[in-house]
Amino acid sequence: MSRSFAVPLPSPKSMPSSPEKHQIDLNLDGCVLGVAANVKLLLKLIQDHSDACNKDAVDHSRRSQIVTIMITIIDDIRSRIDAVPRHPVPELRRCNTDLRRRPNPSQPPSLEDHYRLRKELTASVAARKSLEKMFSSLGKEKEFIAAELARKVQETQGLEEHVSDLKAQNEMLLEKVTAFKGGGGGTSAVVAALEERNRALSEQLLKALERYRGLKRRVKEVKEENLRAQEAFEAIEREAAEGIDCVGGIRRLVLVEADGGRGGTRKVEEVVAAVEHALRGIRARAGREDGLPVAA
Repeated sequence: MSRSFAVPLPSPKSMPSSPEKHQIDLNLDGCVLGVAANVKLLLKLIQDHSDACNKDAVDHSRRSQIVTIMITIIDDIRSRIDAVPRHPVPELRRCNTDLRRRPNPSQPPSLEDHYRLRKELTASVAARKSLEKMFSSLGKEKEFIAAELARKVQETQGLEEHVSDLKAQNEMLLEKVTAFKGGGGGTSAVVAALEERNRALSEQLLKALERYRGLKRRVKEVKEENLRAQEAFEAIEREAAEGIDCVGGIRRLVLVEADGGRGGTRKVEEVVAAVEHALRGIRARAGREDGLPVAA
Protein backbone atom coordinates (compact mmCIF):
# COMPACT_ATOMS: atom_id res chain seq x y z
CA MET A 1 0.00 0.00 0.00
CA SER A 2 1.44 3.39 -1.01
CA ARG A 3 0.86 6.75 0.57
CA SER A 4 1.23 10.29 -0.71
CA PHE A 5 3.64 12.45 1.32
CA ALA A 6 6.15 15.25 0.80
CA VAL A 7 9.87 14.52 0.67
CA PRO A 8 12.69 17.05 0.31
CA LEU A 9 14.20 16.90 -3.17
CA PRO A 10 16.84 19.33 -4.41
CA SER A 11 15.83 21.42 -7.37
CA PRO A 12 18.03 21.39 -10.50
CA LYS A 13 19.01 25.01 -9.84
CA SER A 14 20.05 24.31 -6.24
CA MET A 15 22.19 21.25 -7.06
CA PRO A 16 25.87 22.28 -7.28
CA SER A 17 27.85 21.18 -10.29
CA SER A 18 31.00 19.09 -9.99
CA PRO A 19 33.47 22.05 -10.14
CA GLU A 20 31.42 23.98 -7.56
CA LYS A 21 31.34 20.96 -5.26
CA HIS A 22 35.11 20.56 -5.62
CA GLN A 23 35.59 24.24 -4.71
CA ILE A 24 33.32 23.87 -1.66
CA ASP A 25 35.36 20.84 -0.50
CA LEU A 26 38.59 22.82 -0.91
CA ASN A 27 37.18 25.75 1.11
CA LEU A 28 35.96 23.36 3.81
CA ASP A 29 39.40 21.69 4.06
CA GLY A 30 41.11 25.09 4.37
CA CYS A 31 38.67 26.19 7.05
CA VAL A 32 39.23 22.94 9.02
CA LEU A 33 43.01 23.37 8.84
CA GLY A 34 42.74 26.99 10.03
CA VAL A 35 40.46 26.00 12.91
CA ALA A 36 42.86 23.19 13.92
CA ALA A 37 45.82 25.61 13.96
CA ASN A 38 43.87 28.13 16.05
CA VAL A 39 42.81 25.39 18.48
CA LYS A 40 46.46 24.35 18.94
CA LEU A 41 47.43 27.96 19.65
CA LEU A 42 44.49 28.30 22.05
CA LEU A 43 45.60 25.20 23.96
CA LYS A 44 49.16 26.54 24.23
CA LEU A 45 47.84 29.85 25.61
CA ILE A 46 45.71 27.97 28.16
CA GLN A 47 48.80 26.04 29.28
CA ASP A 48 50.79 29.31 29.56
CA HIS A 49 47.97 30.84 31.59
CA SER A 50 47.96 27.83 33.94
CA ASP A 51 51.76 27.99 34.35
CA ALA A 52 51.58 31.74 35.07
CA CYS A 53 48.92 31.13 37.73
CA ASN A 54 51.05 28.42 39.39
CA LYS A 55 54.39 30.33 39.27
CA ASP A 56 53.44 33.97 39.83
CA ALA A 57 50.02 34.70 41.29
CA VAL A 58 50.64 38.50 41.30
CA ASP A 59 51.22 38.98 37.54
CA HIS A 60 47.59 39.90 36.81
CA SER A 61 48.31 41.93 33.65
CA ARG A 62 49.93 38.97 31.89
CA ARG A 63 47.02 36.71 32.75
CA SER A 64 44.53 39.29 31.45
CA GLN A 65 46.56 39.66 28.22
CA ILE A 66 46.58 35.87 27.69
CA VAL A 67 42.80 35.68 28.20
CA THR A 68 42.31 38.55 25.68
CA ILE A 69 44.40 36.69 23.08
CA MET A 70 42.39 33.52 23.74
CA ILE A 71 39.11 35.35 23.10
CA THR A 72 40.55 36.84 19.88
CA ILE A 73 41.47 33.34 18.67
CA ILE A 74 37.98 32.07 19.49
CA ASP A 75 36.47 34.95 17.47
CA ASP A 76 38.70 33.93 14.53
CA ILE A 77 37.57 30.29 14.85
CA ARG A 78 33.95 31.42 14.89
CA SER A 79 34.43 33.59 11.80
CA ARG A 80 36.08 30.66 9.98
CA ILE A 81 33.16 28.39 10.86
CA ASP A 82 30.69 31.06 9.70
CA ALA A 83 32.61 31.27 6.41
CA VAL A 84 31.92 27.60 5.62
CA PRO A 85 29.46 27.46 2.67
CA ARG A 86 26.03 26.16 3.59
CA HIS A 87 24.20 23.62 1.50
CA PRO A 88 21.15 25.02 -0.33
CA VAL A 89 17.73 24.36 1.16
CA PRO A 90 16.01 21.58 -0.82
CA GLU A 91 12.55 22.08 -2.22
CA LEU A 92 9.56 19.97 -1.16
CA ARG A 93 7.83 18.02 -3.91
CA ARG A 94 4.92 15.67 -3.95
CA CYS A 95 5.99 12.04 -4.30
CA ASN A 96 3.94 8.82 -4.31
CA THR A 97 6.20 6.06 -3.04
CA ASP A 98 6.22 3.35 -0.45
CA LEU A 99 7.40 4.10 3.06
CA ARG A 100 10.66 2.26 2.76
CA ARG A 101 13.94 3.31 4.28
CA ARG A 102 16.59 4.10 1.76
CA PRO A 103 19.96 2.44 2.17
CA ASN A 104 22.48 4.73 3.83
CA PRO A 105 25.80 4.19 2.11
CA SER A 106 28.46 4.84 4.72
CA GLN A 107 32.01 5.35 3.61
CA PRO A 108 34.70 4.51 6.16
CA PRO A 109 36.79 7.55 7.13
CA SER A 110 40.23 7.76 5.63
CA LEU A 111 43.40 7.26 7.64
CA GLU A 112 44.20 10.98 7.44
CA ASP A 113 40.79 11.96 8.84
CA HIS A 114 41.14 9.41 11.62
CA TYR A 115 44.60 10.75 12.53
CA ARG A 116 43.32 14.36 12.48
CA LEU A 117 40.32 13.52 14.67
CA ARG A 118 42.57 11.69 17.13
CA LYS A 119 44.82 14.76 17.37
CA GLU A 120 41.79 16.98 18.02
CA LEU A 121 40.61 14.58 20.72
CA THR A 122 44.04 14.71 22.39
CA ALA A 123 43.97 18.51 22.25
CA SER A 124 40.50 18.56 23.86
CA VAL A 125 41.69 16.30 26.71
CA ALA A 126 44.70 18.58 27.26
CA ALA A 127 42.39 21.61 27.42
CA ARG A 128 40.25 19.86 30.02
CA LYS A 129 43.31 19.07 32.16
CA SER A 130 44.49 22.68 31.93
CA LEU A 131 41.07 23.88 33.12
CA GLU A 132 41.27 21.48 36.06
CA LYS A 133 44.73 22.85 36.97
CA MET A 134 43.40 26.42 36.78
CA PHE A 135 40.54 25.51 39.12
CA SER A 136 42.96 23.89 41.62
CA SER A 137 45.08 27.09 41.65
CA LEU A 138 41.94 29.13 42.41
CA GLY A 139 41.25 26.80 45.34
CA LYS A 140 44.77 27.39 46.68
CA GLU A 141 44.25 31.16 46.50
CA LYS A 142 41.00 30.77 48.43
CA GLU A 143 42.79 28.80 51.18
CA PHE A 144 45.52 31.47 51.37
CA ILE A 145 42.92 34.23 51.85
CA ALA A 146 41.20 32.20 54.59
CA ALA A 147 44.53 31.71 56.43
CA GLU A 148 45.30 35.45 56.18
CA LEU A 149 41.87 36.30 57.58
CA ALA A 150 42.38 33.92 60.53
CA ARG A 151 45.74 35.58 61.29
CA LYS A 152 44.12 39.04 61.26
CA VAL A 153 41.44 37.81 63.66
CA GLN A 154 44.11 36.54 66.08
CA GLU A 155 45.91 39.90 65.94
CA THR A 156 42.65 41.70 66.68
CA GLN A 157 41.99 39.49 69.68
CA GLY A 158 45.49 40.26 71.02
CA LEU A 159 44.88 44.00 70.63
CA GLU A 160 41.57 43.69 72.47
CA GLU A 161 43.34 42.03 75.41
CA HIS A 162 46.02 44.75 75.40
CA VAL A 163 43.38 47.50 75.42
CA SER A 164 41.60 45.78 78.32
CA ASP A 165 44.87 45.71 80.31
CA LEU A 166 45.48 49.42 79.63
CA LYS A 167 41.96 50.26 80.78
CA ALA A 168 42.48 48.31 84.02
CA GLN A 169 45.79 50.10 84.69
CA ASN A 170 44.22 53.48 84.00
CA GLU A 171 41.34 52.83 86.37
CA MET A 172 43.76 51.63 89.09
CA LEU A 173 45.89 54.79 88.75
CA LEU A 174 42.80 56.99 88.88
CA GLU A 175 41.70 55.30 92.09
CA LYS A 176 45.17 55.83 93.62
CA VAL A 177 45.22 59.52 92.64
CA THR A 178 41.73 60.04 94.02
CA ALA A 179 42.62 58.33 97.31
CA PHE A 180 45.85 60.29 97.58
CA LYS A 181 44.08 63.62 97.04
CA GLY A 182 41.35 62.73 99.52
CA GLY A 183 43.90 61.86 102.24
CA GLY A 184 45.58 65.25 101.89
CA GLY A 185 49.08 63.80 102.15
CA GLY A 186 52.06 64.03 99.83
CA THR A 187 53.43 66.85 97.85
CA SER A 188 52.21 68.61 94.76
CA ALA A 189 55.20 67.26 92.80
CA VAL A 190 54.09 63.65 93.38
CA VAL A 191 50.53 64.52 92.36
CA ALA A 192 51.77 66.27 89.22
CA ALA A 193 53.92 63.25 88.35
CA LEU A 194 50.99 60.91 88.81
CA GLU A 195 48.75 63.16 86.70
CA GLU A 196 51.41 63.30 83.96
CA ARG A 197 51.69 59.53 84.00
CA ASN A 198 47.92 59.23 83.90
CA ARG A 199 47.80 61.64 80.93
CA ALA A 200 50.48 59.64 79.09
CA LEU A 201 48.61 56.40 79.74
CA SER A 202 45.37 58.01 78.55
CA GLU A 203 47.04 59.10 75.30
CA GLN A 204 48.48 55.61 74.86
CA LEU A 205 45.04 54.17 75.49
CA LEU A 206 43.46 56.48 72.91
CA LYS A 207 46.09 55.53 70.34
CA ALA A 208 45.53 51.86 71.08
CA LEU A 209 41.78 52.36 70.71
CA GLU A 210 42.26 54.11 67.35
CA ARG A 211 44.50 51.30 66.18
CA TYR A 212 41.97 48.75 67.40
CA ARG A 213 39.15 50.51 65.52
CA GLY A 214 41.28 50.64 62.36
CA LEU A 215 42.12 46.96 62.61
CA LYS A 216 38.49 46.15 63.30
CA ARG A 217 37.45 48.02 60.14
CA ARG A 218 40.21 46.23 58.24
CA VAL A 219 39.01 42.86 59.51
CA LYS A 220 35.48 43.74 58.42
CA GLU A 221 36.73 44.75 54.97
CA VAL A 222 38.79 41.56 54.71
CA LYS A 223 35.72 39.52 55.66
CA GLU A 224 33.67 41.27 52.96
CA GLU A 225 36.47 40.76 50.43
CA ASN A 226 36.69 37.11 51.39
CA LEU A 227 32.93 36.74 50.96
CA ARG A 228 33.05 38.39 47.53
CA ALA A 229 36.05 36.26 46.58
CA GLN A 230 34.24 33.14 47.73
CA GLU A 231 31.19 34.03 45.62
CA ALA A 232 33.44 34.80 42.66
CA PHE A 233 35.29 31.49 43.10
CA GLU A 234 31.98 29.63 43.22
CA ALA A 235 30.86 31.37 40.03
CA ILE A 236 34.21 30.58 38.39
CA GLU A 237 33.82 26.99 39.57
CA ARG A 238 30.44 26.75 37.85
CA GLU A 239 31.80 28.37 34.68
CA ALA A 240 34.83 26.05 34.71
CA ALA A 241 32.49 23.08 35.07
CA GLU A 242 30.50 24.35 32.07
CA GLY A 243 33.73 24.72 30.11
CA ILE A 244 34.74 21.16 31.00
CA ASP A 245 31.29 19.94 29.90
CA CYS A 246 31.75 21.83 26.61
CA VAL A 247 35.14 20.13 26.12
CA GLY A 248 33.43 16.80 26.76
CA GLY A 249 30.82 17.75 24.12
CA ILE A 250 33.59 18.51 21.62
CA ARG A 251 35.12 15.14 22.44
CA ARG A 252 31.84 13.34 21.79
CA LEU A 253 31.36 15.22 18.50
CA VAL A 254 34.89 14.28 17.42
CA LEU A 255 34.19 10.64 18.28
CA VAL A 256 30.93 10.76 16.29
CA GLU A 257 32.75 12.25 13.30
CA ALA A 258 35.47 9.58 13.63
CA ASP A 259 32.74 6.90 13.43
CA GLY A 260 31.63 8.26 10.04
CA GLY A 261 29.04 10.88 10.95
CA ARG A 262 28.73 14.11 8.96
CA GLY A 263 26.88 17.38 9.28
CA GLY A 264 28.16 18.25 12.79
CA THR A 265 29.41 21.73 11.85
CA ARG A 266 26.47 23.51 13.47
CA LYS A 267 26.87 21.50 16.67
CA VAL A 268 30.59 22.28 16.77
CA GLU A 269 29.76 25.97 16.28
CA GLU A 270 27.32 25.89 19.19
CA VAL A 271 29.86 24.19 21.46
CA VAL A 272 32.58 26.68 20.48
CA ALA A 273 30.17 29.55 21.25
CA ALA A 274 29.47 28.02 24.68
CA VAL A 275 33.21 27.72 25.40
CA GLU A 276 33.64 31.34 24.31
CA HIS A 277 30.88 32.47 26.67
CA ALA A 278 32.48 30.54 29.57
CA LEU A 279 35.92 32.05 28.90
CA ARG A 280 34.43 35.56 28.67
CA GLY A 281 32.76 35.03 32.03
CA ILE A 282 36.03 33.79 33.58
CA ARG A 283 37.87 36.79 32.12
CA ALA A 284 35.26 39.19 33.49
CA ARG A 285 35.46 37.60 36.95
CA ALA A 286 39.27 37.70 36.90
CA GLY A 287 39.23 41.37 35.81
CA ARG A 288 36.88 42.36 38.65
CA GLU A 289 38.99 40.50 41.22
CA ASP A 290 42.29 41.97 39.94
CA GLY A 291 40.94 45.53 39.55
CA LEU A 292 41.73 45.57 35.80
CA PRO A 293 39.50 47.02 33.07
CA VAL A 294 37.38 44.38 31.34
CA ALA A 295 36.69 44.62 27.63
CA ALA A 296 33.15 44.05 26.47
